[in-house]
Amino acid sequence: MGIDRVEVDDVMTAARSLLDGIRQGASEDPEALNLIASALLAAADTGDGDLDLAVELLERSLTLTGPDHLDRPARVGNLASVLIDRFERGLGSRDDLVRAVELARGAVEDLDEADPRQLLALNVLTNGLKASWQYLGGEESLHEALDHLPLLAAHVRVAGPWAHTFAENAALLAFDGARTFRDDQSDGLLAFAIELQGESIAGVNPRSYTWATRRGALGGMLAERYHRSTQVDDLEAALDAASDGVTGARAVPHEWAIHAMTLGNLLHQQFLRSGRVSLLDDSARLHRQALDALVEDAPGTAAFLNNVSIVAHDRYARFGRLEDLRQAVESIERAVAASPYEGRDQCARYSNAASTLLDLYRARGGTTNLDRAADLARRGVEIGDRVGAVDTTRVCLGTLSDILQARATTSKATEPTGASTALESLRFLWAARSDDLLSGEGAVLAQRLIRRARLPTGVAGDVDRLELLTRAVRYARTQRPAVVLAAAREALGVVLEGRLGGNAAVSRLERGSAQPSASLVDDLADAAFEAMAELVEMNADWDGSLSWLRDARGTGALVAQLRLMDGDPAGAVSAFESGHALLLARVGLAEITRTQPGRASDAATFDSAMRTKSVDREHLLYVWATAQTGGTVLTASGTPKSWGVVPALGSAAVEAMRALLARASHEGSAAVDDAVEEVGTWLGQVLPPHEDVLRSERPSGPDSESELRLAICAGGVLASLPWAAARFPSDGALLDDHVVLSGSPTGSVSRRCAVIAARWLSGEFTRDADVLSLAAPAPSRLRELEHAASEGLAFAGPGGLVSGAEATCDLARVAQREVRVLHVACHGLTVASNPLENHLVLAHDERWYAHDIITRDRSPRLVVLSACETATVEGLHADEGLGLASAFLAAGTPGVVASLWSVGDAAAARFVGEAAPGLRDPKQDPAVVLRRSRAAQRAAGVGGSGWAAFTMVGR
Repeated sequence: MGIDRVEVDDVMTAARSLLDGIRQGASEDPEALNLIASALLAAADTGDGDLDLAVELLERSLTLTGPDHLDRPARVGNLASVLIDRFERGLGSRDDLVRAVELARGAVEDLDEADPRQLLALNVLTNGLKASWQYLGGEESLHEALDHLPLLAAHVRVAGPWAHTFAENAALLAFDGARTFRDDQSDGLLAFAIELQGESIAGVNPRSYTWATRRGALGGMLAERYHRSTQVDDLEAALDAASDGVTGARAVPHEWAIHAMTLGNLLHQQFLRSGRVSLLDDSARLHRQALDALVEDAPGTAAFLNNVSIVAHDRYARFGRLEDLRQAVESIERAVAASPYEGRDQCARYSNAASTLLDLYRARGGTTNLDRAADLARRGVEIGDRVGAVDTTRVCLGTLSDILQARATTSKATEPTGASTALESLRFLWAARSDDLLSGEGAVLAQRLIRRARLPTGVAGDVDRLELLTRAVRYARTQRPAVVLAAAREALGVVLEGRLGGNAAVSRLERGSAQPSASLVDDLADAAFEAMAELVEMNADWDGSLSWLRDARGTGALVAQLRLMDGDPAGAVSAFESGHALLLARVGLAEITRTQPGRASDAATFDSAMRTKSVDREHLLYVWATAQTGGTVLTASGTPKSWGVVPALGSAAVEAMRALLARASHEGSAAVDDAVEEVGTWLGQVLPPHEDVLRSERPSGPDSESELRLAICAGGVLASLPWAAARFPSDGALLDDHVVLSGSPTGSVSRRCAVIAARWLSGEFTRDADVLSLAAPAPSRLRELEHAASEGLAFAGPGGLVSGAEATCDLARVAQREVRVLHVACHGLTVASNPLENHLVLAHDERWYAHDIITRDRSPRLVVLSACETATVEGLHADEGLGLASAFLAAGTPGVVASLWSVGDAAAARFVGEAAPGLRDPKQDPAVVLRRSRAAQRAAGVGGSGWAAFTMVGR
């Protein structure tokens, strides 16, 4: 492996001959000068080249090349490339990099996008911009480079035999964007980078030097994927790739150093995962060798020093040896000194330096170390603010809080006084803060208290945990609503755990809260729902981050469970509704969250707020789960009729039922039949408190319109289970045989849907087109749906079917506005991290996202989604119940037929085809039609795989 010395020597011999001829008076040939410079650049990788002479020759070549010469863009690119290379090797100045970017930018602007020569110029420009961002600071350079990525990638696809070379550069650019900007596009950029890097590796000779360096770069990309997935397979793949880079790239010291640093970081991660000390030793050795391989003051030295410090700091934490801590301090101080340009990395290094000095203070004392640590942490926060490094700034803030609390402790202050001192010292840092950072001194301390409270303490520590969390709520109340939400949720969980565990101390603390007229649950519920309302305002356009929903997850269910345990079912229902703040705001019912935090005394206000019209005979069955237990309330006309605590309804059991169905859906119809039976029996545990009401009127047949209607308002993942399969434990009778079933995220949404459906039935709402089916969109890289087109034909007829290449997103958007009934038969995909990224895959693999659907101002009377998992929601955003079905509800559609798991397209076509005539009929109730179809299939001997997957959401 390595660079072929014979080839380099031959090239250098030829280059020297040409150079001697020019020096002896021969005419100067620009092309010859380019060849000599290229040879010098290639030889530089072996230590024999002369980059200064290469720059001189290329400058001369460019002078001899006219402005309209066909080769001028290539020669400009060559000069810019050598200038970048000279800078990155530590042999030039920042002026080299600035000039290289200017030259390449001009070459790109001078060439048309259709000109294949633009690829060379784009390649050099993006490399220069990346280097400028990395070494000179300022993310605008990386933003500019990423703006060129689509065009660069398009050129690469048609670049011919050299495509693999340019593919690597495009991959590295995408990778830098993915790891720097953690936004909605980040995961996609990382996947694109890994894909392109794989193509670049496939285009070269295995085990060659180039293969090794590209494998090493792939190791860095896979390492980033591991940091996101934490899957051991990703870590092992990254280790293999990085090892190839270290083994095969020794011929070029500065490139080898980068691969060694990557491998050292991965070994460190493996140590953190396994605890094997030998891995930590290997990591430390590689980081030191990588640092030694660099020339003095080379660009990027700070990153290598930072890694040496991190590993040394971990060795100190493991073994307590002061020499390791001193090495960590020395290395990080040098890293900070070598980071003259502001950026995210500099913010992280300041935080690392502050944390290391804090440990040195704890080990050796000395207020100088503490003062220096505080100064570095403050500067890190200020830099992070300026460059928008949100996550790193939060780490800095936490470190600064620790430092200032340590400083307060030195004065023998008590912890509360020390905390106050810390907050007073921090006050100036957040006076003008209004972005997504921790926006207030109280929020900083609150987050630290939440972190402490989450440490495992057992029942004996519940009181301390609760005190920490309630203090966190108070500190953050007016500063950072997401922190309030997180602290309140944690505190409510501690209260529930204490009650279930019979912890008398927690009960006394709960009842001894500040205001005699209110319990601690009241205080926490007030704070949580007030924070939710504020966060909803921040996300009113639906384009903002939904990460706060993770903090909100389960808050409404926790309050509901505690209310129910207090014998307050009306308050429980109110709390359940309030937990859906984002969805309620979107459908115009935000006042529910604003006006009442889930108390029985507010039942009348709640009922008035969520009801816009009486809906005769509709009952609402509320069901929720917490980590330990669950609850249920049945209401009629807003009044609780029956209720009960369901001990078996813990969130782990709910997830197990959903996982059972998901596994079965990939194992065949027989497995799904069995799973539906098991899940239906398990769901039956919810029914006993309500059996008398639900079975008080025997059904007169599946076509009866006078039967009791039941809307299941199931919290979170519970909404993804087949409630039509639920069986009464007393005799095994199906719930579906006794009521007309539908589902809804909340009762208020269900009643809103009923009102809209009634207005459609009265003729108040009309559309220009009646029924449209978008079925079997193509072309697509996904599996062909063989029966989708026939299903669409059966649903909409020849005049209403659009399939193949015409079934586009643009047509879907028009159809959402213009048709009465929209049927879609295609692939559907769920994105766990962000429910508004759930989407339907249409022609040319275009994606019709939930966030697109939800923002439309008109929507059909009925939408039938014959695609996988379109009714499911994910646990990360459990309370909201967001997804494709609720996106249509929020857009104004009163009823959506959707699926609960991956359904085979043959089974889907059979079920939807049978229900199609009734679903098309504007005078028929879709919930009754679905119930009739389920009953018909059961009567024909079809198992749950054939009838239980499709559910009615809304009315």
